[in-house]
Amino acid sequence: PPSGSVNTTLISSAQTGTGGLIKLARTGTANGEYLFKMLNDSGNDCSLVIRDEKAGASRFTIDSNGTVDVAGNLDVGAGLDVTGAITSTGTLTIENAAPGISLNDTNSNPDWQVKNENGLFRIRDITSSVNRLTIASGGQTVISGNLDCSSGVDVTGNITVSGTVDGVDIAALNTTVSNITTDLVSDTTPQL
Repeated sequence: PPSGSVNTTLISSAQTGTGGLIKLARTGTANGEYLFKMLNDSGNDCSLVIRDEKAGASRFTIDSNGTVDVAGNLDVGAGLDVTGAITSTGTLTIENAAPGISLNDTNSNPDWQVKNENGLFRIRDITSSVNRLTIASGGQTVISGNLDCSSGVDVTGNITVSGTVDGVDIAALNTTVSNITTDLVSDTTPQL
């Protein structure tokens, strides 16, 4: 065959003793050989193996129980549907203009979304279409609801309150206390 073509050889299980085998060999010194094998294990179950003979490594295996093993990176161009758990031993990276993870509960509401939207980290109640927590790139954190802290709150810096604290209007209290201290200082004949 001309250079760069593929030779295909079918080898039967009678020839190999390990199951059917198809060998694809590309001509030329820099090209490899791939074997498509049907391998029998000790329980007479079969596995389909795609093996890179030049590298001496199995690249893709389908076991008789349906388990698929891919040795190396798997690029999926049109989406990946998974039924069951996903287990990873590394970092999960999602790259997109607005990457996110949707958490849809099939039995209850609300459903949630964790997203990086133009640099704004958000946790969104997608059932009610409300951001429940956002963190801006400058660190400003907004919680759109009541915040219950079970171990107290530590604050470094000033606190601004637009309401009451335990029923006390802090702004009005500040004015009242300021007036009392002014009256005490300006009173030249204090009474005890």
